[in-house]
Amino acid sequence: MKKHSKSILIISLILIVATIAIYNRTMDIIDPPIPLGFDDSIALQKLLDKGGVIDLGDKTYNIYHQLELRSDTTITSSGAKLVKLFNKDGSEYLFTSKRPTLKNVTISNITVDLKGHRNVLDDNTRFFSYYKNLSNVTIDNVTVENTTGYVVEVRPRTDSPNGKSKGLTVSNCTINTIDEPEGPMIWLLESENFVIENNYISSGKGQVWLAYSKNGLINNNQFLNVDNYWSPDAHLGGVELYTACENITISNNKITSAQDSDDSYIVGLRVKNSNYIVIEGNEIQWDNERSEAINIRKDEVYDINPTGFIVRDNTITGRTPEGIQVVTIVSDATITNVEVSNNTMLDKSIVFHPTTNAENIFYNDVVVDGNDCAQIKFHGLQSENVTITNNNVYAFNEDMTSGTTIYARNLLGPTILNNTIYGNNLIDVITGIDISYSGNAQVSGNEFRDVDVRIKRYKSY
Repeated sequence: MKKHSKSILIISLILIVATIAIYNRTMDIIDPPIPLGFDDSIALQKLLDKGGVIDLGDKTYNIYHQLELRSDTTITSSGAKLVKLFNKDGSEYLFTSKRPTLKNVTISNITVDLKGHRNVLDDNTRFFSYYKNLSNVTIDNVTVENTTGYVVEVRPRTDSPNGKSKGLTVSNCTINTIDEPEGPMIWLLESENFVIENNYISSGKGQVWLAYSKNGLINNNQFLNVDNYWSPDAHLGGVELYTACENITISNNKITSAQDSDDSYIVGLRVKNSNYIVIEGNEIQWDNERSEAINIRKDEVYDINPTGFIVRDNTITGRTPEGIQVVTIVSDATITNVEVSNNTMLDKSIVFHPTTNAENIFYNDVVVDGNDCAQIKFHGLQSENVTITNNNVYAFNEDMTSGTTIYARNLLGPTILNNTIYGNNLIDVITGIDISYSGNAQVSGNEFRDVDVRIKRYKSY
């Protein structure tokens, strides 16, 4: 009998060792392995299936499976922490839902650590991801640690192309990434009436990325140490409205670039192919010498002629030579109704221009007023209703076009009034205002200090 029991014990031990070996090989554990803890996923999922208010207390939870949300659910705590471990179900999400509609959901006052899953080869877990019809979802006072990106991802995809988002709020969150994140922290497509406010995001490849979204607010966030870990050709930056966005305000944010970001062309705040955008009161410290702090752009992909921009009361510092750039990279394009006013960027330029080989470019109904900057450069083709007034323009840049502080080409009836131009004796010949125009140009009340040639005018036809 004893011999039989001993044999059973030996066989049992062999089976246990074999099972562990198979499990480890299946999960592709990378040294050092994570200690296997109790799986709280099933118990939490039972609570989520009921909905209502779920108070997680101050416990630490080990999560091995994605958690499926239902509508009318509030998740809160007094200091709970969710640690995402192995993706046993192969999921990429911590919170998600397969339901066709998700509404009236709040996730607040929790900490999430996504580092655990990174000891597995499948290492890209989102905190919150949903692809269908979302409304009135709030993520507030959540701390996300060790993320690879896509912390909040709300967008349609191939199996749910008609997904829409209305009433998403992401506020008071702290997001700390790994050294080389894989994507933007907040990624929204087809989103309306959204608010992204009072968040702190440190080190990322694109902090906020939006497309086909409207009626939103991005306010009082800190987007710090923005870099690009993807490829030298990727342009993700602090905030990007990629295309077809409308009625969005980007205000009172602090955006800084990584100190060693010059290897990639990344922009602090970029708006492409979009309409009615306000960029106001932001503080941008941008040390990437290849790119601009603020970029408004029309490109070749979408049949949109951008209109309705207000860029005012922003402060731009750092090594970038161009503070604000309005640019088209295609021919036969128009950008209209642009106000650039009261921005402070003493050694940086404001530039309106096409890229190389772009023709028939029109910048119409433009006001550049009350800025402190290094140069105002304007180059289009028969651009109308351009007003340049009340600016303090400082010749800080030694490589400015023709050594000119206000340089404008091919304008129709421009108004250039009451600007103060400082030559500063940095280059051999400083020209205050150099314009070519057709129609009647109103140029008066401008003050010139240390300027060799005050005004050059050319008629163009």
